[in-house]
Amino acid sequence: MLTRAGRNNLIMDMGRNLNNLKEDLINSEVIEIAVNLHRVLSTISNKFSEEAVIDVIPEITSLLNKYDATIKVNEDLKKVLTDLSAEKTALERLLLVEREKRKNDFEESISSEEKTALER
Repeated sequence: MLTRAGRNNLIMDMGRNLNNLKEDLINSEVIEIAVNLHRVLSTISNKFSEEAVIDVIPEITSLLNKYDATIKVNEDLKKVLTDLSAEKTALERLLLVEREKRKNDFEESISSEEKTALER
């Protein structure tokens, strides 16, 4: 069971979470999960004690925040992977160009040596 201070903190946390939702700082999947959990918790609180549900809310909020942070890190890692893939492709193209250039330089060098040898 939460104390009055605990309930006030919970209300303040809910207000912050609402502001985050308004500012689009929380992933839509997390919002969908939160809405579904709210529905389930409402059903539970109707059948049982509201106190039981209130005690669970901070843990659920914490888990949803962790999930949201994980999704954001995953999105950042996807961006890094995309950037690295593009860089890899660019480097592979440069490598092919350099190989072709060196091959042509080598062939020119051999033909120059052959011409020099024939002229002697």
